[in-house]
Amino acid sequence: PPASGAAERGLREFYRSEHPNLGPEWFPADRRAAAAQHWFISGNPHPPGQKDLLVSAPGAGRYGEVHARRHPTLDRYQSAFNFHDIFLLDGATGQVLYTVAKEIDVGALLGAAPYRETGLGRVFARAMALDGPEQAVVEDYAPYPPSREAPAAFLAAPVWRGGGKIGVLAIQVSVAEVNYVTTGGGQWREEGLGETGFAYVVGSDAVLRSDVRREIENPAGFLAELERAGVEPAAVERIRRNRTAILSLRADEDLAARVRGRAKGTEVGVDGRRGVAVLRSFAPVAVPGLDWVLVAEMEADEAFAPVAALRRRILVLGLVVAGVFFAAAALLARSVTRPVLALAEGVRRLGERDFRMRLPVETKDEIGELAASFNRMSERLEQTTVSRDELNRMLSSMINAVFVIGADVKAPVEEILASPVRQANRAARDLLGAIEGERFGNLLVEGRELIETLRGEGRVPATETVVTGPEGRPIPVLFSAAVLAGEGNGSAGFVCAAQDITAWKAAQRELRRMSKVFMDAADPIVVVNGEGRIQGVNGEAERIYGWARGELQGRSIAALTPPGREAEFNRWLKQCLAGADVRNVEGVQATREGKEFPVLLTLSRLTDEAGEPAGVAVIAKDISQLRRQQQELELLAGRLITAQEEERARLARELHDDLTQRLAALAIEAGKRGWDGMKGRIARLSEDVHGLSRRLHPATLDDLGLAAAVESECRGFFERGGPPVDFSCDGDCDQVSKATQLAAYRIVQEALRNISRHAGAEEVSVRLRRAERWLELEIRDNGRGFDSGSPGWRKGLGLASMEERARLTGGEFQVWSRPGQGTTIEVRLPV
Repeated sequence: PPASGAAERGLREFYRSEHPNLGPEWFPADRRAAAAQHWFISGNPHPPGQKDLLVSAPGAGRYGEVHARRHPTLDRYQSAFNFHDIFLLDGATGQVLYTVAKEIDVGALLGAAPYRETGLGRVFARAMALDGPEQAVVEDYAPYPPSREAPAAFLAAPVWRGGGKIGVLAIQVSVAEVNYVTTGGGQWREEGLGETGFAYVVGSDAVLRSDVRREIENPAGFLAELERAGVEPAAVERIRRNRTAILSLRADEDLAARVRGRAKGTEVGVDGRRGVAVLRSFAPVAVPGLDWVLVAEMEADEAFAPVAALRRRILVLGLVVAGVFFAAAALLARSVTRPVLALAEGVRRLGERDFRMRLPVETKDEIGELAASFNRMSERLEQTTVSRDELNRMLSSMINAVFVIGADVKAPVEEILASPVRQANRAARDLLGAIEGERFGNLLVEGRELIETLRGEGRVPATETVVTGPEGRPIPVLFSAAVLAGEGNGSAGFVCAAQDITAWKAAQRELRRMSKVFMDAADPIVVVNGEGRIQGVNGEAERIYGWARGELQGRSIAALTPPGREAEFNRWLKQCLAGADVRNVEGVQATREGKEFPVLLTLSRLTDEAGEPAGVAVIAKDISQLRRQQQELELLAGRLITAQEEERARLARELHDDLTQRLAALAIEAGKRGWDGMKGRIARLSEDVHGLSRRLHPATLDDLGLAAAVESECRGFFERGGPPVDFSCDGDCDQVSKATQLAAYRIVQEALRNISRHAGAEEVSVRLRRAERWLELEIRDNGRGFDSGSPGWRKGLGLASMEERARLTGGEFQVWSRPGQGTTIEVRLPV
């Protein structure tokens, strides 16, 4: 509706106070445009620069209703891409139909003065002159009066419908966004520009189109630098007022000439304002419609510092090369004495009976002939001692301890026991220590009895006994001995062999211990062969199943399996015998009286000495009590979720009905006191509280039903920065129980939250479908996905809560995902 007299007076007062330098021609002549400016600018409770926070203006009629629906989306785009403003312009009249920032160009006619000569007016006319879709125009920076004469550049593209242009979409480019591109987000050092380097843009008029590094890092110092350099005071004042040097500061004169000629190159120049030598590169910017040049410069001292460093490195490298040369000369001198020293070392090792010693023959002079003669002598010595060495190698290679006693077996027992060990192999020394020369009687605990056997039979067959190891430690061994024949009927001594059986003894003890563990285990254990015949049971199995051990021996395992479940157990048995891991599978067992009870079964394959399957040990754990506890926990979880939703609903009502009303009253009071900044912050806080209330308990679900609530959640997900969601509903999805509606909504809510946090998806779809007895829900994304079978993967809290909600309502929950191929969630809930 047109503006009232009071509204128009208030708007004129706004122009006088906020835009005192604008003449009366800038005031809107159209009363409807004046009404729009009243509702969204002068009557807007938010301060200048924050007018976009107003979403709804009930007094603005139909325009206000459309604004309330569309403004949040466009406002989010403006914030996300850091635009200064977004405009929707009518193609027929040239009127500004909508802006995000809500400056005084709302409702302006761009085809008439004074807006016709502004940057927005020019870019509108150029966009309407385009003759094809997917084309755009750019307007260079110029002062824009509605933005308080701040520099403004515009991009525009026509909006087409039915083959014709119906309007123009225009964007006012933010100075901060251009600066972000040229400065790399202020990361000059990280971008390789060091301490003094930076990049900036200059127009064809040699005036800056972006800010410079010194201005951004030290604004006060930069302004003082301009004043010292004699820059016009008016220009310095504009830079101070607008907080940017764009359109206010000219480039150095030597650079300006190259900019006007659109030159391209690199040179060493001088920063005219500071008198500092700089290394400078420049090139035209390839953007149609913009006559700009990109300049990058760095102080020459810093730019050429690597060259000086390279010079120093070359000097150091020269010194190193000289050092290497002198070292090589010293090594050459030493090479004359090396063969002589090697010959001396060879003679020393030969004296230590190392007959395998050979010297390298590297020359044909006298030293080479001497080395060859030494090698021939070593070879002959090695051949003459090979038989003894071979015997020693044979003894050393034996794994059993072997040692020789030199006493005649016909001598008295005491004399034999006192006889020393004449020779022993390495295994004997490892087992008994350094035993050469040790009395034979000190080695054997039962030596007297073994000597009597040796004297009577000429040998001692394999006999278990105990020998004395290092530090007097007793070692169980399998001992044998045989007489060595001597001259005539005498003996040259006897040879003994001992095999350490410590490990074998330990294995016997472990076998006895495991047998006791098997019999005393708290869970029933049944051992079956490959055909499923029972070979043995422990005591707990007798107690649980009600059968005696002898009664079960030889019976089929089917005696412990309820009717109809034999095939299931046989399948597990075959899998285990084939090497599969059958662990903690849920099954059912039966007692002798036929009473069935649930169990967790673990099947462990038993093998014979060759590693072949010999049977299976079946361990059953009664989980009857666990099942009852799970049912109680499910009932408790359902009550907790119900209590949680009730508490969420109560908190949502408290936030909406109490806290938001108090914040509104506080905002009004702040406005009366003139605290506009405080008022804006309170208004934003009120909106945040209102959004929190909606997330705690969606009123849409109670008021409009499941389909509308899910659609609203998908739209909100997109508006909060997520990818667009393709939502569809097949059938009457609202005619289901409240519990099912709430479960479906919470699952969608949690799935979208997971996608936002983890998926990195670009496409998301949500499908609701009402079947005869089920409500079917599918959520699909094309994100990074995951591998649930990988060793480090664990189900997160989000997936667990979704699955629990589906299960508590009697539904089904499935997830399919693969790395790089997205994730699909399918849920079926009873109607």
